[in-house]
Amino acid sequence: MQFLSGGLGATLAMMFTMVVGSSSILAVAVSAPDAAPDIGVSASYVGLFTGAVYFVAMFVGSFCIGFIARYGPIRTLQLTALCSILGLLAFIFATPASTVLCAVLLGIAYGPINPANAPILLEVTNSGNRAVYFSIKQSGVTVGGAAASLVVPFVAVLWNWQAGIVAIALLGAVSLLILQPMRARFDTDLNEGTLNWSFSELIKPVVQVLKNPLLRGFSMVGFTYAGVQISVSSFFVVYLVTQGFTLIAAGLCFLFVNLGGIIGRVAWGRLADKWLSPKGTLTVIGIVSAVSLCGMYLISEGWNHFLLYVFSFVLGASTHGWNGVYLSEVAQHAPKGESHNLTGGVQFLIYGGVAVMPPLFGGMIFVTESYTIPFFIIAGCALTASLALMWLYRIYPGFR
Repeated sequence: MQFLSGGLGATLAMMFTMVVGSSSILAVAVSAPDAAPDIGVSASYVGLFTGAVYFVAMFVGSFCIGFIARYGPIRTLQLTALCSILGLLAFIFATPASTVLCAVLLGIAYGPINPANAPILLEVTNSGNRAVYFSIKQSGVTVGGAAASLVVPFVAVLWNWQAGIVAIALLGAVSLLILQPMRARFDTDLNEGTLNWSFSELIKPVVQVLKNPLLRGFSMVGFTYAGVQISVSSFFVVYLVTQGFTLIAAGLCFLFVNLGGIIGRVAWGRLADKWLSPKGTLTVIGIVSAVSLCGMYLISEGWNHFLLYVFSFVLGASTHGWNGVYLSEVAQHAPKGESHNLTGGVQFLIYGGVAVMPPLFGGMIFVTESYTIPFFIIAGCALTASLALMWLYRIYPGFR
């Protein structure tokens, strides 16, 4: 198992933890049309479910810092995999109470993943490959989404939706086994003291970020980029259907959005490491996102299929491709031994964008009775964030 202690091996293992976390959340969304009648609710409630998961993840991602220091990042990630398994198993009981329990457990599972990943990747990377390795790790989010989208419906057709959920839960069991050999290297220098569960200690990572003007501004950029990303994920298919596309055709375009997110994250990371620098890359991502979002206005059923798929790919590569470079910057500039702490604090604010912007997007659709204005508004948000990022880098030149 020496491979798992090396740079690429550890990165792929961390990527798999992201696959487990994201596929668990999306498995519920994918199975919603079949599961909702059994639960006794409308399938539209899946939006509330996802919001609840991220709401829990916001707080747990910040509150888990002391736990990581006490028990180690690998043990923490094993516990997140266990929570994913238990959450999905709770969901198959198909009752309102078990569904709420599932949302809580999946939030507990998802929140600590980035803070626990950060010190591991920081140890096995250097300034020449850090952004691309963080981007490979973050591509696990989109890979997990694709896995759930393929596995759950296929297994459900062969057996039932509960079997599809169990199939995804098995990924968590695999993650538990993969991570165990890594404990000897990465779960070291542990804090043997008693965990402090006071409120002031729990919110300390967020307070640290908010007190630092650079990180505060940087977090607001992440808040915006994350909100734009989830808005696209939530409304892309629905918008195409309103434009006359069939659900299958819209789903195929969304596959290219996800492919763009997977390939784009790694490509942006490579660009940041070798050519443009992280600041230039993150700025370009914001600008390309803004242009692509404006292009949504032009999409019609009459578009050439190849052009449509290329556009979808570029949209995904820009709006879904920022995470790895962004999180590598947070870890790179954290004080020694504080990468998990600041990552947790920044992540809390980023998830705020996930919780706030998609509902606002939906509200704008309701008020304007159109998708055009909301897409232009979030395009403006992406462009404003990229310009704010340039301003931050000018004021704090030490932040590369």
